[in-house]
Amino acid sequence: MKYMKGLVSGVLGLIVTTTSALANIDKCEDEAYKLANPDKCPAQSFFTTGTVLGIGGGVATIGGVVALLGMSNSGSSSDNSGPAVPATISFRSPTLNNQTRLVFDNEETYVTDLTNISNSAYYIKNAEQYDAIGLKYAHARGKTGMGSDIKIMDDFHLSQNATHGDNVSYIATSVAPGAKIDNINVANANGGLDFNAFASQIDDNHAIYNVSWEIQNIYATQATTKSKITTIIGNNFINQMANAAQNADSIFVIAAGNSGMTESSALSALPIAVDELQGHFINVVSYDTTTKTLANYSNQCGITQEYCIAAPGSALSTDAYEYLTVSGTSFAAPVVSGAIAILQEKFPYLKSNQITEILLRTATDLGDTGVDNVYGWGLLNLDQATKPVGDLSVAVSGKIIQRNVTANVTPAMAAAITKSDATMAMFDEYGRAYTQKLSDNITIENRGRGFDRLRRNSDHTTKLGVLEFGSSDVNLLEGTGFMQTGSSQNAFIATNTSFDLTANTQLFARGQFGIMSARPAAESVINHFSKIFTASASVGLNHNDWTFEFAVPETIVAGEMTMSLATARLSNGSIAFGNYNFDLATKPAFEYAVSYKNITAGFVDNPVGTDEFYVLAKTKFIF
Repeated sequence: MKYMKGLVSGVLGLIVTTTSALANIDKCEDEAYKLANPDKCPAQSFFTTGTVLGIGGGVATIGGVVALLGMSNSGSSSDNSGPAVPATISFRSPTLNNQTRLVFDNEETYVTDLTNISNSAYYIKNAEQYDAIGLKYAHARGKTGMGSDIKIMDDFHLSQNATHGDNVSYIATSVAPGAKIDNINVANANGGLDFNAFASQIDDNHAIYNVSWEIQNIYATQATTKSKITTIIGNNFINQMANAAQNADSIFVIAAGNSGMTESSALSALPIAVDELQGHFINVVSYDTTTKTLANYSNQCGITQEYCIAAPGSALSTDAYEYLTVSGTSFAAPVVSGAIAILQEKFPYLKSNQITEILLRTATDLGDTGVDNVYGWGLLNLDQATKPVGDLSVAVSGKIIQRNVTANVTPAMAAAITKSDATMAMFDEYGRAYTQKLSDNITIENRGRGFDRLRRNSDHTTKLGVLEFGSSDVNLLEGTGFMQTGSSQNAFIATNTSFDLTANTQLFARGQFGIMSARPAAESVINHFSKIFTASASVGLNHNDWTFEFAVPETIVAGEMTMSLATARLSNGSIAFGNYNFDLATKPAFEYAVSYKNITAGFVDNPVGTDEFYVLAKTKFIF
């Protein structure tokens, strides 16, 4: 068999060498020329039909690293006699692969890094609490709140003993060690909250304000209007908070209180009374990781449930007390403040109302199904909060296209991507960019050779002795979805010879060289194809109604594809793009086929993906 392969390779090489100058012979492959010269480019006058049984898939899959979000096709440029384009590209949400690595936003963190984080001094102190909220995943991804400003509005009176604010500050620092922590004393001489001092410290910086205070014996149900809350805390305080929310896009994180009541403290009702604070405010109740319930001292969310979340607040260790722990909603609040800082670093283009919404939506549901008056949205989950939310989408030509992120391409195109280092950013419901390396997530199966045979259109030829000139429909460069391609035709020249061995037996050989002019479709990440050169060859034997054939199916021998891929989203919200060139030259497949009359069975030894066995019956109707 190796001699036959050598013969086919020789014929193919001869054709490529001697006929490249004639590659542009069929001008009708040019859509503009075809429209201008209908007399010279007649419409196709026949069609081919048949049935095919294929064993083996016809797909190449490009995935992310987790659960598939969409697999439907958005249409194909191929004719109805052909298969769906035989390669599927589906992006999925990044997650942890326990055996290899964490692929996330173009960052790779190996599982051993998670172990190192879990064993670090700051993490060990509160490992049970931090594991409950998935903090190690955020830290393993390198996100620690860098660039964010957390203002701890608390009691920082000078004392030999650690203050309440010192412990609150430590928790915020351990959750978001990269964030800037400002310790601001807003306590009066009696240790109570000085609302005027607090108001004077609210500035126009884009900040996270942590408020671990409660108003004793006054609850949210008693402060549901601006007039009611004003009588409690003063108009100046409210106005400063509203201005910071609207003008500086600040966020306020409030402790629900430690009275063990079914309602949160009065301060927690601020967004109900003051519209400007909606989307800029999170109320926090305390979760006990030992009992896995609401801490017995914690107030419930109550009427604040729509912007309320639970976070670990019991038995937390701090630097202030080497052998003691602290408990309270005061210490659950800075856990959430640190989580906000992490999201601000990872997605600096997000608005505060988006960040608060993401934290609430991705929380782990507790208590009654859905949002409830005890836990609100549930337990803070930083692992989920840093993953895509909702359907993913693709950026094309500088804008995000909201649609299913499934594309179909041919194995020749998929094989080219596997050899590249191309990365592509997908975008979730909030426009957050998640970048994946395409070649890490591709599986290529067979090319569907049986369908290729059904699509073969031999009547598009003109014969001149042993030479053939013509064009054919091929599915070497078909794509759908965000990699959709336009129409393409393969203009070719071929040599076709045969020799009579006996009266009933013929030896035949055919070599073909072609050139394709392919075009990408609108709203495709593919923006250019060079001239694509193709070749094929076959040798075989006809004996009565039987045909035995060895062939190299049509293969791309030279040509490039260019893609403009979104690679990141910058801090100002703009999308960065990178251009990638893909060499489409593909190793040839080897096909062994036997035919009896109009029935053919074949085996294809594919160089990429899986091998293929097919059986088909083919006939033709002329009109």
